[in-house]
Amino acid sequence: VFAVMFMAMFIAILLPIEPLTTEMKGRLSPTILDMFVAIVSGIAAAYAKSNEKIIGSLAGVSIAVALVPPIAVAGIGLGWGEWSMFSSAFLLFITNLVGIILAASLTFLMLGFSPVSVAKKGIFYAMILVAIVSVPLYMSFTKMKHDIDVQKALSSFNEPIKGKEIRLENIVIEGKQVRCEVIASDILSKEEKSELKALIAKKVGEDVNILVSFWYEL
Repeated sequence: VFAVMFMAMFIAILLPIEPLTTEMKGRLSPTILDMFVAIVSGIAAAYAKSNEKIIGSLAGVSIAVALVPPIAVAGIGLGWGEWSMFSSAFLLFITNLVGIILAASLTFLMLGFSPVSVAKKGIFYAMILVAIVSVPLYMSFTKMKHDIDVQKALSSFNEPIKGKEIRLENIVIEGKQVRCEVIASDILSKEEKSELKALIAKKVGEDVNILVSFWYEL
């Protein structure tokens, strides 16, 4: 874990370019759904390891795919000095790790590799870790669901202002910031823009910073 993380950190420090790729972004928003994926992966990996008919390296490859990318992204976050990037990626790594450990332990137990009296302590600790990690994951899932609901509400925005037709497109929600394109049938006055801002804030349901670009239909 430390080898991968610090190697990624040093590479990030040495490289002058800092592009945030789609693969990196995919490791920065862990939710409770990732825990379910990790549990399923752990079951599959444990079963593959216990079955002689399945290639032995398959389990190791599946675990490496689940664990190494988030550790590498966490290391890049350290190299760039981006604490939020590091914490989000490292949370995904911990999620995958504890999910795989718990699921694999239960799978090996059911397959008869260890008696319950011996395995129960380790499984108990793993369940505690899963419960602890699930708290921020559930909060992240709730935030994601809220953002999706807000995007749907804004996408269906159809409230004319003083006879001017307005719709919103390319909506992006990041924390307390909403960015979108406003397509209007005519130029909006300062008062009309203030009214539009109030309508958008009402749809969002909280105090947010709203950034828009205006497009006018000819």
